[in-house]
Amino acid sequence: MPLKVKVGVSELEIALKLSLRGALEDVVRAEPAGNAYELLLAGGRALLKLLGSEDAVALLVEGEGETADDGLVLAAEVKLPEHSSVLVFHHTYDPPGFLGGQSEPYDYPAVSAAPAVPSAWTFPWHTRSLASLPKDLKISQLLLKLESGYLHLLALPGWGFSGYFTNPGEKVLTIQQLSTVKMRWRTAPLLAAARGSTAAETVSRAFNVAARALGRECLLRSRKRKPSFAEYLGWCTWNAFWRGISEEKVVSGFKELRSKAPFAMVILDDGWMASREGSLSSFEADPEKFPRGLAGLAAKLRELGAEKLGLWITVNGYWNGVDPESDLARDYREVLEDLDGTLAPSPGKAFRFFMDWFRRVKDAGFDFIKADNQLAVASLYAGHHPVEQASSELHEAVEAAAALFNLEILNCMSLNPEHFFSMWRSNTARASIDYSSPPSPSRSKLHLYFNAYNTLWLSQVAWPDWDMFQTKDPLALQQAVARALSGGPVYVSDVPQELKAEVVAPLAFPDGRVPTFPAPALPTEDIAMRDPYNEPVALKLFNKLEVPGLGVYGLVGVFNIYKRDEVIEYAVSPSDAALSAGEYVAYEYFSERFGKVEGSQVLRGKLNPGEVHLYVFAPLKLGFSPVGSRKLYVMPAALHWAKVVGSVVRLGLEPGFPSLFTWRGS
Repeated sequence: MPLKVKVGVSELEIALKLSLRGALEDVVRAEPAGNAYELLLAGGRALLKLLGSEDAVALLVEGEGETADDGLVLAAEVKLPEHSSVLVFHHTYDPPGFLGGQSEPYDYPAVSAAPAVPSAWTFPWHTRSLASLPKDLKISQLLLKLESGYLHLLALPGWGFSGYFTNPGEKVLTIQQLSTVKMRWRTAPLLAAARGSTAAETVSRAFNVAARALGRECLLRSRKRKPSFAEYLGWCTWNAFWRGISEEKVVSGFKELRSKAPFAMVILDDGWMASREGSLSSFEADPEKFPRGLAGLAAKLRELGAEKLGLWITVNGYWNGVDPESDLARDYREVLEDLDGTLAPSPGKAFRFFMDWFRRVKDAGFDFIKADNQLAVASLYAGHHPVEQASSELHEAVEAAAALFNLEILNCMSLNPEHFFSMWRSNTARASIDYSSPPSPSRSKLHLYFNAYNTLWLSQVAWPDWDMFQTKDPLALQQAVARALSGGPVYVSDVPQELKAEVVAPLAFPDGRVPTFPAPALPTEDIAMRDPYNEPVALKLFNKLEVPGLGVYGLVGVFNIYKRDEVIEYAVSPSDAALSAGEYVAYEYFSERFGKVEGSQVLRGKLNPGEVHLYVFAPLKLGFSPVGSRKLYVMPAALHWAKVVGSVVRLGLEPGFPSLFTWRGS
């Protein structure tokens, strides 16, 4: 029996099946009961609760029953309102042949058979019709463009269950919630839905109502502190040395990088651990690669000027867990678990394991953890634990242990709902699949596409990390500008001898700090439902910052990431940066063109293949507007404050930035 749920002026029609006695069965009758439906099934009764407001609602099911053998607790066909286009976010599989490939142009979206284990990453997919999509996609959420405004649907995790939409058809799809193990249940999540006038507003409403319904408002990005390691220009060892790292390579590499640009943050990535056959043997570093241990490396990097140091780990020990023949396995046997031949931390008991590990990390002089391979929950723990419960408990253990020693966390391989709704304290997460190295043009373009659109939703729960990039990339300037605007961490992974200093220098102040924003960058409203990789339209990203005494500045990056090597045209205005009406000075960073514009006035331009333009919209007051310093991509970051005293304007400037571009006119 279909249930009708109003979301603003839109309506969802939901045909729900529940497992009360170990198998799905239809709802026979549904009776409205306030903000709920009383459900009658052959096997018993349940309650569908509608939590939220007129424009945003979360649906939870309360009852008492048993899941199917595979952990399936419910399935529902959801009929959607009329819409003109859809942006889906799926985590079914990695695009085949993407990482490290060189074929041009890469054919995205690439269709592949759905594997048993989903991807750790989420991928945006623009389409006019859901019916055109593969039936076996696992979709965490989707954004619909309606005749007026938007509708966002989000599969909710919780109470051991993690869900996804699948079987897309013409204005219809199915949502499933499962735990991967047979279990008794009393509460099961269904979905959240929200209406809004803009894409960003709509997505934000969906996540807010979801967080309230799940009792997890604390995990919203706005409720958490931005990590301090994101304040500095960084270098990650991964693409530079892969697993062939050593103290000598890292120290000499960082020394060379510091001679070219003010790097002040280092991430020691995979390859440092003492391991056997891909399994963790010790909390200490490989003694052959790091004879003075992690502490010796950290001390040397600090001596060379590093302000923040990060250490890569995996949440299951190492890629293949913990070495069963090691002293480490013997010492922590009671908190480890054999998962089909792989020894790994047991989710509900893992705190001591990570506490002792992170104590050593902190004592060695590190400031944050890069917590990788969160996919292990789906690939390793699934079938042994309720998948959402395993994720939640592992996050609790990792984050509590990190908090104990004041270590910050960068989440990686964590773009599934059971992970991004379990980031209790951590406030940064990788926003896309790895940057592809060696770089290829279309893969670098797609890297920007993935990051830009995933930021629409990931920014609700964490600061998106756009990942490392390399300055040898022919499209490195696009990558650098996107990182500058992103608001998240900014770091490269160059072989030190290959670094192009002219690309990274404008990313940071001389002391290594990077300009910061109060919020992450987002795609502009006019391209939210466009596909700039497959369509000849520009990708536009915006961010804003306020200079006390002068007002709010808008920055808009305009990128040609079209897969074909063609010139594209674009239009840009202060309204793209969500600025209020008024007069502004528009300054384009690379061409140095400038002029006065009104808030809604459109400027037009052209982009060559792989080109980027960067606009600063500076508020104009009294015929005067300091735009900022050309030493930085984020030009107005050199301005701290302004004060008008009579006919004199006094400016507070970043030390070392005496030269500003200032517009004067009528």
